[in-house]
Parts: sequence; structure tokens; C-alpha cells
Amino acid sequence: MSEDFAMVKETLDIVEVAKRYGVHVVRGNKAHCPFHCDRTPSMSFYDHNRKFHCFSCNAGGDVIDLVQRLLNVSKLEALRELNDTYRLGLDLDAPPSPEKVRRAVSLRRQRQQEQESFEQWERGAFLILSSYFRTLRQWKEEYAPRSPDEPLQPRFIEALHQMEYIEYLLDTVFINGTKETKIAFFKSHERMLCSLEQKLKWEGVANAYRSGTGTFAAGELRPVIVEGGLRPAAAA
Repeated sequence: MSEDFAMVKETLDIVEVAKRYGVHVVRGNKAHCPFHCDRTPSMSFYDHNRKFHCFSCNAGGDVIDLVQRLLNVSKLEALRELNDTYRLGLDLDAPPSPEKVRRAVSLRRQRQQEQESFEQWERGAFLILSSYFRTLRQWKEEYAPRSPDEPLQPRFIEALHQMEYIEYLLDTVFINGTKETKIAFFKSHERMLCSLEQKLKWEGVANAYRSGTGTFAAGELRPVIVEGGLRPAAAA
């Protein structure tokens, strides 16, 4: 069996195999890595098109390793798949059924789409919170009372209540948090993010939320208590 593995590794061009299984290969023996969201080609082919390596996620190996990861199968199943696909004539058991291969490829694509969606949400959520934090910092300076007798402005009060909490979220969730931490945060704070996004629209904060730039005139908003912090709402 080891001779069969060696023969496949030496016979097949890994670039051609990668293309056949849906990897986006570009010039210079480069490719968009299929194992993470890769906007710029970070996978390289080398050793006379016998091996691959991704400089972003550190995936690498030979043609059997590549097919094994693409189809989410064992090394032996990858060997069988290549033997059948390229009609190498090796005396192996029957390869996986085409239906099983299609399911594996479909699952890989689904996971890649889910990863891309998560990264898009992560960027949007970070944009909302960081923009809100900068707005609070501005309010704290701009609306600070100039004398002991001056009434406290609602925006100044909101800044005092919220700045520390928003800074904590940015640091704990988005800077030092794991993917699991970020997913848990989204599930528990989705309403809060939507409310902050709407508030930034009304405040006219440009490029501060997921759907565009600030276009609304500043509204008279009051802070409302929600889980984990305050939520803005239009004053009655």
C-alpha cells in the first residue's frame, strides 16, 4: 500500500488536481486557499508541483493530503478517489461513491460560506462598537458641565455610563476573544448591536455602521437599560 501512495504522489500534478477539485489557482503557482477565507492567494505549490503550503493557515502536504482535506476523508479514501478519478489502475478497493464525494464537497463549500458570513458580521459589529465608543468619548468632552450648577446633558450621562462597558467589550470580545466568544456575544447582544447601529444612523455618524453612512439629523435620544448595558431609544 505504501508503494501505491508514493506512486500517486509522484504521478499526479498537484496543481491540476487542485483545479479539478475546485481550488481557485492563479498565476505564479499560487491559489486561494480553500481551508480559510482567503481574499489574496496565500497557498503556494512547489517541489515541481508535488506539494502545497498555505502561509496563512499553515495547511500543507502532498496531493493526497490536499484531496483528503478537500473531501474531508481519510488518506486511504483520498488515495482511492484519485485512483478512480485519474484511472491509475491501482489494485485498490472501490472508491467512495460519487454521491459521497458530492456531499463532502458541498459540506466544505457550506463551511467556507459560513466562515465568510461570520467574518463579515465580525467586521460590522466591531465597526459599530468602536464608532459608538468614539462618539461617547466625544460626548464626554463636548457636553461636560462648565459649572457646578449647569444641568447634566443626557449625552454626557450616557457617556459616563457606557464608555467603560463598551471599551470592555471591544477588548474582551473583539481583541482578545476567541471565535466562540464572539459567537456567544452575538447571540446575547444582537438587539443591542441593532439598536446602536440605528442610533449611529440618527446621530449622523458617517461610515459607522454596516448599512452605509450617517444620513439622519441628530435626534433627541435617551438611554434605556438593557442586558449588559444601555440601549438608545427615541425620546417620547
